[in-house]
Amino acid sequence: LAEGNEGQHLQIIREAENLVQGKKTELETLKDQICAQKQELLFLEQQVTERTEELHGLQDCISQRKGDLEEALRDGETEAHEKLLQIREIKVLLGELSDEKNELDVQMNEKRAQLLVLKKDVRKEEENLQAILGQISKHKM
Repeated sequence: LAEGNEGQHLQIIREAENLVQGKKTELETLKDQICAQKQELLFLEQQVTERTEELHGLQDCISQRKGDLEEALRDGETEAHEKLLQIREIKVLLGELSDEKNELDVQMNEKRAQLLVLKKDVRKEEENLQAILGQISKHKM
């Protein structure tokens, strides 16, 4: 009976050893998986750190570009406002020049009319002089 119990105990002990050995193997496998996952986690943390640095760099670049664009926009608005003022001044000057041109056109038309009258007078005087010259020539002969 003791030998039967001993065999049974040995069988139980072997099964327990097999279970322990299986659990040890399973534990080693889990340890290996944990180690691999830790390595992967370290790699991913490095990736996150690199990407975070890249993100900060890009955000800084975007902020800089945004500032540059805002400055360029302000400069452009200022320049556009100055050009608008210049255009208004030029329009006023053009209006004044147009008024002066119209006045000069009126004066030129008046002078032309006077010139025509003077030309008629000169022609009449020339005709009178020709008539007088003709009479003088007749008297000389």
